[in-house]
Amino acid sequence: MKYHEWHKTRKPVGRLPLFPSPYPGESIYSLLCRYHVRSGNVNDWYTIGQLFGYNSSLGSTLLSPYHLEKAREWLGSGASISTETLLQKNTAFSLFSLTAAENDLSRICDMISGKVESTTYPRWVQTRLVHSSGHLRYCPECATAQEKLYGEAYWQVLPQLDGVEYCPVHSARIKNSTITLKDIRHRFYPASNVLKLISHADQDSKDNQSEVFNFDRETFVRLAQGMDWLHQNGSQYKGSKKIYRRYNRILGRINDRHWPAINQNELRRIFSENRQTEGSYRYLMSKVSSVMSDGTIFLYSIPLCAHVMIMNAVSGNPQNFYAVP
Repeated sequence: MKYHEWHKTRKPVGRLPLFPSPYPGESIYSLLCRYHVRSGNVNDWYTIGQLFGYNSSLGSTLLSPYHLEKAREWLGSGASISTETLLQKNTAFSLFSLTAAENDLSRICDMISGKVESTTYPRWVQTRLVHSSGHLRYCPECATAQEKLYGEAYWQVLPQLDGVEYCPVHSARIKNSTITLKDIRHRFYPASNVLKLISHADQDSKDNQSEVFNFDRETFVRLAQGMDWLHQNGSQYKGSKKIYRRYNRILGRINDRHWPAINQNELRRIFSENRQTEGSYRYLMSKVSSVMSDGTIFLYSIPLCAHVMIMNAVSGNPQNFYAVP
């Protein structure tokens, strides 16, 4: 049977043998890569068909909860791993949820738990809030520790996020692997296999902001730590009302009931008064320039890393920002 004919008739096999348990902070894509290795399947497309029953793009499993409803079939009944745990711990769902409508969040959870039989995700999953960085990325010190502890490295969720340039645990510079997001659409690239071929000394991230990252190292470590804290705790603060009400409170707009916009000059003043560096301010401007109009920044559409930089400036960190009544 030819490839295209096979995919027309193929259905998931139900519970999958040797399905690995997720590691802390591991991306679903990484988990599926490890299953592919354990399955012994020679072809990537065979494993993709086995997992999804059709030719699906694996890129969406790096951060988003797309296709996670299939995990109920992969794990089978009585599994020690729940789809709800995978959603919260092994995707960027807690980050997506910070600016989402609560009814959309409930729908996602109901789909993944099986309460609703649907595979149509709300459009907010494609929000601008959470961006991937363009490559599969890793912290060299985390990878070394993973090899010692688990016998293999894996792709974590956090380093894949735009704005995470340092490891929040080791304060080490995040590295780009040789694998781009286009490469992973229909291919499995287990971290252990990829990283064995990389000389860490030769894989410094190359971008036009590298001088800013090195000069303002402490700023970007704090940014990564804030994003990490939100990834671990964001489910407590889900729903757009929680974030924009705190913005309005902090900005002195107590009576406003909608997302605020902030003037560029006002934002510069806030950064200056709170001793934020000029480099970090320029980096923030580069992230919000696409949503600016006549010097006004619309906070409902800025990326996550920009939110965290503003939270750090006005409150010290996201935890203090959300502690505002």
